[in-house]
Amino acid sequence: MYSHLGSAASRASGHADLHRPDNFSLMLTGRLQPGLSLAAARLRLPALAGQLPRGPGADAQNARELSIAPPSRFSNSAEPSDNTEVAVLVTPLLFMAGSVLLIACLNLANMLLARGAARSKEIALRLALGATRGRIIQQLLVEGLVLALLGGALGLVLSVWANRAMLASLDGAIRSSSNATLSLRPELDATVLGLTFLACAAATLLFSLAPALRASRLDVVADLKAAGAAPAAGDRWNRFFAGRHLLVMGQITLSVVLLFSAGLFLRGALKAGTIPLGFASHDSLVTVIDHTLRNSSPAETQQSLAAVRARISALPGVSHAAISTQAPMSNTENSRRVLPASAPLPAPGAAAPAERGTRALFAGLSPGYFAALSVPLLRGRDFTENEARDERAPRVAIIDATLARQLFPEGDALGQRIRYAGDAAGKDAASMEIVGIVGEHRHEFLQVEPTHRIFVPLVQAPRSTTYLHTRLADGRRASVVGALAAVRR
Repeated sequence: MYSHLGSAASRASGHADLHRPDNFSLMLTGRLQPGLSLAAARLRLPALAGQLPRGPGADAQNARELSIAPPSRFSNSAEPSDNTEVAVLVTPLLFMAGSVLLIACLNLANMLLARGAARSKEIALRLALGATRGRIIQQLLVEGLVLALLGGALGLVLSVWANRAMLASLDGAIRSSSNATLSLRPELDATVLGLTFLACAAATLLFSLAPALRASRLDVVADLKAAGAAPAAGDRWNRFFAGRHLLVMGQITLSVVLLFSAGLFLRGALKAGTIPLGFASHDSLVTVIDHTLRNSSPAETQQSLAAVRARISALPGVSHAAISTQAPMSNTENSRRVLPASAPLPAPGAAAPAERGTRALFAGLSPGYFAALSVPLLRGRDFTENEARDERAPRVAIIDATLARQLFPEGDALGQRIRYAGDAAGKDAASMEIVGIVGEHRHEFLQVEPTHRIFVPLVQAPRSTTYLHTRLADGRRASVVGALAAVRR
């Protein structure tokens, strides 16, 4: 059905026809057979690749290949990325959670030591009546295991309740701000239950065994005689390094580390809230418009987007409305490599054209996009309505200040001509005139280096998914939320 349901944009690029050899619209996901390793599976791929039909123009250099890789936990891409960024965030959180658990265990161990000291007369009496040291240790370990299992069971109950409460809160927040629902049903997992039991058993061995061993090493006669007596003066120095005091020192140390970690997290969160984005978001709405299920021509799609933008602009309180094929913080990224139009073609045997130039985020826009996001137009002008709708209009582009400095470090980029890497050099039909330069603005929250950007009129970059940016004259949150229903209609 994809060929029938494909959008006008995808048909224009030829990717709605699944019979095309160069179609990459489908991703194949498989599960390895039991006992088959990843290395063994890779050895089978060349034979399978040879069975694939050869498309027109295929040769030895452009033969089809099959690759296999484990998918990323946080991406559905055909080229899975690693989880480094998530691991950087998760590792400190796991350390903090483990520290809290360790503090609780140390506290319980200290309490068990104190309880063992209070029961010294009882344990001495048991030993005097014939109880073995192993029997005493066994009894104390069972008591610690019961305490650990009760704590683990209570922790599981609290975690189930906390998960449900968190999901209910998130679902309510999503419903109040968009017509979407959260479909997530967490269930108890056998692995989690097993790890919880192992943690309880490990806590018992680590923090109940030492108090049990200490309590079983009593001097029966001395403890029966001196039960309740004050310690001798010579033992005061040794008491400072007693096990209970060392446990308290460990708790204080871990608590201080946690406090510092929490302070660093809070400082980072406060600092992240002050990072300059380069655009305004508090008085704007972003609406995703997906034409995937519309069987319309590219011209009809352009007319539909123009009509939507006109209707939104006519709403009371709307100051600007614009369409784009890419939005900041949208978790999508389209890029092209660009270079000055005067750059010579590579010599035979040099780097491929696609590897030349500067990589820049690429988006198609309607007029008014920069005003809708409050991105400053430093020099030049915005696109005109004719440039945004007419394919025959002269090819123009707007770039940001970082790309302007990269491409033309010794001169003014305004009025210069650029082209995509791989296009023929020296042809005006393949080059674009830079008509505007805008300020830098972030595309990702975790962005470290400045991002280069190139913007072209909407008609030159058709996409099946577009973003409608609506900026309200009244930037109060109540006004922005109140405009949701009107914009949706």
